[in-house]
Amino acid sequence: MKRWIESNSLDTTLIFKDKTIQLKPSSSGDFDPYFLSNELINSLTKDFGNFYKKSLAIEEYQLGKFGSRVRREGNELFVKLDDGSWLQLRTNPNYDEVGHTFEYYFDKIGFYSIRVQWGEGNGYKLVNSKTGKVTDIIGRPFFSPDGTFIVALGNDIEAGYSTNGFQLLSNNSGSIIGLGIFSPTSWGCESAIWLSNNKLTLKNESLEYSNTNSNYFNFYTELVIK
Repeated sequence: MKRWIESNSLDTTLIFKDKTIQLKPSSSGDFDPYFLSNELINSLTKDFGNFYKKSLAIEEYQLGKFGSRVRREGNELFVKLDDGSWLQLRTNPNYDEVGHTFEYYFDKIGFYSIRVQWGEGNGYKLVNSKTGKVTDIIGRPFFSPDGTFIVALGNDIEAGYSTNGFQLLSNNSGSIIGLGIFSPTSWGCESAIWLSNNKLTLKNESLEYSNTNSNYFNFYTELVIK
């Protein structure tokens, strides 16, 4: 089998503004995302082939926990701000947005994670629960333990409608600044787990193939912010 990327040879240094990002192979095993276990996600979404319908199934489950802060009225999604008012997440047809789904509320940090469906592909938005400010990001957000860094992950290696790779952002008391995006063409990022406030492990996906078939495979990289 040939592979789009030989993960053991991945050793890359990136410069994002005033930050140096170091990527190298990791021997990590699988891990659950922060918001739900892999087993539960598979159970909730197994009957759906459409990713938007999968995200609605996850939202329905999450509303059981976060229903006091999030509500849905038909196709419209609302999140509650800290002052008690409700913010409606409005789709922007100029960006081919067709719907929003709630995924998680970071209570200690004060941000909502919202998946946005496009006509083809998807992105994410972070909503500040204090100010209502909406920040567009490339994919699912993963906050560092102290909340000062965010890594947003994207994976769409075949269709290419969504951004592959990762985006690094900083969070300064609720003010989010984009630091940079790394968008490889031969692999994408599925999930992450923070090991410290400047180090995390990425779970990635790529493709291996022969003359007769092809398969996705996972590999892991360590990401260090300096």
